[in-house]
Amino acid sequence: MFIIVDERELVTNGYACRFHQEGVASAGFGGEQFIDWVDSAIEGDLRAVEAFLIGECAEREELPKLIRRRSQAPVIALNESVSLEQTLGLFSSGVDDVVRKPVHIKELLARVHAIRRRTEARQDIAMAGPIQVFFDGRDPRVKGEPRAVQFLIFGDDIEQKVEIERGAPSGIFDVFACVRAEQIIGEGA
Repeated sequence: MFIIVDERELVTNGYACRFHQEGVASAGFGGEQFIDWVDSAIEGDLRAVEAFLIGECAEREELPKLIRRRSQAPVIALNESVSLEQTLGLFSSGVDDVVRKPVHIKELLARVHAIRRRTEARQDIAMAGPIQVFFDGRDPRVKGEPRAVQFLIFGDDIEQKVEIERGAPSGIFDVFACVRAEQIIGEGA
């Protein structure tokens, strides 16, 4: 199911009709109505959501954070204007993609499929205490917050240190996780 959020009923009904023509279930909400729904929806309903489409509404940049508390489904913003500032603001708020309207339903379905494919491909992470290290080039996270990686040096002495502290590492990513843990949170933390 696709969830469409837009203050204009004409827009939510129009997308719902187009999704229906493609054989895809959907539901439309206004901004405040959506906030009430996502806060009270049961887990089964949220798992059924394939993606969230956010159109025009006052809460537009807050909705991705609200959605992420309850669901990992793709969030796509539907933009009606060409504004770099608005597009960057939407990406900063947590959307997975920003699409300029008008957009064909088949393109939205393809974008959601691509986002899901990338998400499934990047499920591999290494955990070292409060640190998550990703294998796809994203910056590591410490206690859920991203931290920029500036440099990393591998060498025999690092691997020996890891062997002493944790036992023999099973791979390069174990070494990376241990070394980054020390660099980011400091020894003894």
